Amino acid sequence: MKDLSRTEKLDVLSRLVLACIHREYPTAVVQIIEDPDDLRPPRQRTPVFFGAFDWHSAVHAHWSLVRLLRAHPEGTHADEARSALARGLTREGIAGECRNVDRYPTFEVPYGRAWLLMLALELEEWGAGGEEYREVLRPLEERSNGDLLAWLSRLHRPVTSGQHDQSAFSLGLWRDWAEGTGCSDSLEAIDNAARALHLASTNAPIAHEPSNNDFLSPALATADLMRRVLPQGEFTSWLEGYLPDLSDGTLELSPVICPDHSDGKLSHLNGLNLSRGWMLRGIAEALPARSKARLCCEDLAPSHETEGEMSVNFRHYAGAHWLGSFLLYGISARGRRSSDA
Repeated sequence: MKDLSRTEKLDVLSRLVLACIHREYPTAVVQIIEDPDDLRPPRQRTPVFFGAFDWHSAVHAHWSLVRLLRAHPEGTHADEARSALARGLTREGIAGECRNVDRYPTFEVPYGRAWLLMLALELEEWGAGGEEYREVLRPLEERSNGDLLAWLSRLHRPVTSGQHDQSAFSLGLWRDWAEGTGCSDSLEAIDNAARALHLASTNAPIAHEPSNNDFLSPALATADLMRRVLPQGEFTSWLEGYLPDLSDGTLELSPVICPDHSDGKLSHLNGLNLSRGWMLRGIAEALPARSKARLCCEDLAPSHETEGEMSVNFRHYAGAHWLGSFLLYGISARGRRSSDA
């Protein structure tokens, strides 16, 4: 996709998302089974977010359609995108989703629920275009915020994996929602937790990254969270201790190569390139102009973005069901000051 114009890329991403958003099988179900009723087909258990292989991918597929409609309302597939949202985001469907999380309040906490809040924020920012869906989603949004607060109260140490249970990435998404919707209680709780968990952290072991199944960098995600929380001067000083090689401009970080794009876990590495790219961009924006750390971030980001973008295609469903959302998050600068929805 690297040789396409931005508009052409958005059209391809629309097709990619539409091809999976309501595709029920194959599916991955990660849920405790307490009785035979839990063994129902996906669309009966979670009637809105049943497609795209798993619940959280279905959520960020819906987020992607809203983001695409905001960025490219006259796109080739805009009418299909609107129809897909109308089919999914219904009061009856969200009521079914609420019943599921009421029964299992830790379901998809934190990653999937943080993406659910990002969907709510995208609808909020869409204004009149998303007003109806915004109200439909609100009951699940409120439950997700409450369940994340319960999770946060038990988070005495950060989760520094490179996959869904990582705490820093989800805290960053959740914080963007709290700030964007004016939820001051959650914003305060997130900022206090981020400081408690990470303010004293030094010498992040970024040289040990990635593990073979990562799609998020623990070190960069932590810095990407803290640039949201700390004022520029404090963040710059904190970064000197946390990632000293980045601060002095000597950090070496090459894109990773996925050995098998058809493997669900190994294809995570394609997402790692994409997420590293947008995290480096976000960190750079929070640093003083022309600082060594900022220039280093700006130098490292493009190669990761290019390598990640080359992996986004229709060929292997292992990546096709979610990598489009990650590419869209990056190219539309979601979560950054330069966001261009």
